[in-house]
Amino acid sequence: TSISDDTWTKVSFNTDTFDTDSVFDTSNNRFIAPADGKYFVMAKIYMFPNSANGNKGQSAFYKNGSVDSRSTAIVGLGGSDNYLAEAVFINSMIFNLSQNDYIEVYGRFNTPSGTVSFNKDHSFFTGYRIA
Repeated sequence: TSISDDTWTKVSFNTDTFDTDSVFDTSNNRFIAPADGKYFVMAKIYMFPNSANGNKGQSAFYKNGSVDSRSTAIVGLGGSDNYLAEAVFINSMIFNLSQNDYIEVYGRFNTPSGTVSFNKDHSFFTGYRIA
C-alpha cells in the first residue's frame, strides 16, 4: 500500500488466518472486543520510502479512532542526514476494553520526497483476551 509522506495511515490487514471468534473485521481493518476485559494486542509493520530515504518512522495503536500515545513506537535519526531506508515496528500493548471497543494499527514515515509503502508480506496483527 502506498501512502502519503509523514501522514498517519491505517494499516490494512485484510486477510484472516486464525480468528475462531470472528473478532477481526477485515473490511474495516480493526480488532473488535467481543466482551469486556483485558486484551493483549501486537502488531508488526514494515514500511519503506519509495524514492528517498527518510529520517523518522512511527507506528501506533488507535483505540476507538484515537491514538493511544502509550503505544507509539518511533525510530528517528538525528541531524540532517536521511538514511532510514526501511523500518520494522513491533508494538505490543495490554488494553482495558469494553465490548465493541476496537483497536486499529497506524503507521507514519517521514521522507524528504515521494510516498511510502507498507509491505503486507512482512506485517501482522494479533489480539486476544487475557482476563
